[in-house]
Amino acid sequence: MDINVSIEKGELVAIVGSVAAGKSSLIAAILGQIHITSGHYACNFKSAAFAAQDHWIQNTTMTDNIIFGDDFDENAYIKTLDASQLSRDLVQLPAADNTQIGERGINLSGGQKARVSIARAIYKAALLKQSNSGEEHPLYVFDDPLASVDVHV
Repeated sequence: MDINVSIEKGELVAIVGSVAAGKSSLIAAILGQIHITSGHYACNFKSAAFAAQDHWIQNTTMTDNIIFGDDFDENAYIKTLDASQLSRDLVQLPAADNTQIGERGINLSGGQKARVSIARAIYKAALLKQSNSGEEHPLYVFDDPLASVDVHV
């Protein structure tokens, strides 16, 4: 199968198809995560922020799950909480964003786990935009992270 994809800066592109059609594999190829057996691959983006359909949550605080080892930037963090709709969830957690999240997010709902994954991508992209990379807009890649998010979110 021949696939040609060209994405310009600022474009919104959706890859749609039936279950098991290869959408996640195409995303993995775009991100350089799988070996391409034929054809060629050219990519002009320097950095990407990724939110997967399977939400990987560490057994650590909410904050650490979002910043994910990066430096803490309070302004970017607050904007990230708002953009990912996590701000209102923090009031329900016993220690707000310092709440210890159990392994695989056991004490979070499916929607909250999805929003943590989305927040991680947003935060990473915010840091990339602030870095000296010279790249104004990193590539955001979302592989169906909204599947378990409530409609009103």
